Amino acid sequence: MTAVLQHKDSANGTTLYMALELSNKKWKLGFSNGEKNRLTTIAAGDWIDLHKQMDLAKQKLRLPEDCRIVSCYDAGRDGFWIHRGLEAEGIENHVVDSSSIEVNRRKRRAKTDKVDVKALLRLLQRYWHGDREAMKQVNQLRQLKGVGCQSSWILVMEFFSWRDFYNQRQLGACTSLTPTPYASGDSEREQGISKAGNRQVRSLMIELSWLWLRYQPDSTLTQWFQQRFAGGGKRMRRIGIVAMARKLLIALWRYVKEGMVPEGAVFKVV
Repeated sequence: MTAVLQHKDSANGTTLYMALELSNKKWKLGFSNGEKNRLTTIAAGDWIDLHKQMDLAKQKLRLPEDCRIVSCYDAGRDGFWIHRGLEAEGIENHVVDSSSIEVNRRKRRAKTDKVDVKALLRLLQRYWHGDREAMKQVNQLRQLKGVGCQSSWILVMEFFSWRDFYNQRQLGACTSLTPTPYASGDSEREQGISKAGNRQVRSLMIELSWLWLRYQPDSTLTQWFQQRFAGGGKRMRRIGIVAMARKLLIALWRYVKEGMVPEGAVFKVV
């Protein structure tokens, strides 16, 4: 991966990668040139010190003063004022949904600002490394009838490109489009979806599912929905569209990852 990053940097000018882990009193900063990392801490909101640390990182990582800077931080308590400030100064910034940050959920893990900023830095570099391939995926999704430019962009840039998914279970869990059953003694019931994942992608997939039903009436997914839920009332259709959203997300992921066109789907006429 480092070799690819170096090749990309040599073609487009060297790049300084910067990740910010924000808290009430301190900001943890992570810098990288694609090979070496540098970590430091500044007082929260100290914009002057932030610029000093960026200049120092260029020196320590042996990057030119006019090198390109790309950054990211977790969308949390500080909102978008940092994003607007960085963009106004010519720094290409990406605001990350915390649910898109990849962690090992089967093991105990350390939770520190240092660990978090390193994770953000890895994500930023991986995203930047796959920038061209991500654009191919956006154009690929746009070819499907019922999937628009904005939907394709959000799915790829805010979800598929920000972490690696290895199976459909991980995919559904990251958007919380998977059911959460409750079982205790003789009591068993379905509690619906947990709503703990990426809210933006979850809402988008619900909207895309309704559009899919309209523009892809002959697809296998639409026929499945019509057979199971169309004949029920409003509640059944609401339940059905969530299940449809989960299946559609998996189908679109397989399409961009493996080239498997959703069964029965048609493309836009150019």
